[in-house]
Amino acid sequence: MGRLKNKVAIITGGAPGGARGIGGATTRLFAAEEAKVAIADVLTEAGTALAQELGDTVQFYHHDVTNPASWSALVEQVENQFGPIDILVNNAGILLFRSLLDTSLEDYERVLRVNLVGEFLGIKAVAPGMIARRKGSDREYFIR
Repeated sequence: MGRLKNKVAIITGGAPGGARGIGGATTRLFAAEEAKVAIADVLTEAGTALAQELGDTVQFYHHDVTNPASWSALVEQVENQFGPIDILVNNAGILLFRSLLDTSLEDYERVLRVNLVGEFLGIKAVAPGMIARRKGSDREYFIR
């Protein structure tokens, strides 16, 4: 226990339930390892319940991974509450369980926005702080 003591983590898709079990399990693991965890998800009820269950070092933030302004606000709120961000778990994702012929262009573009654009926006939002502090496991790719 305590391997992540005082590390600040954002976990997108961190609310439990349904296909979102990985985010919920990761949130529980990080909290058990004494990290300060920001659950960032669109599932307000589930995210709030998990944060309340896990205590003061876990906070829920309603967050849309496809929205750059939501990322900016999230990073600012998390840093104000917990301090500089050390870890980003870009876990948010969606699946469509329908055939190609039953999938609209709008549906497909939504999958791309959440699963790809959301990941890009997350990295872009937290990278400046990590680069400035020379932190992050992939820092050699960002620091020149």
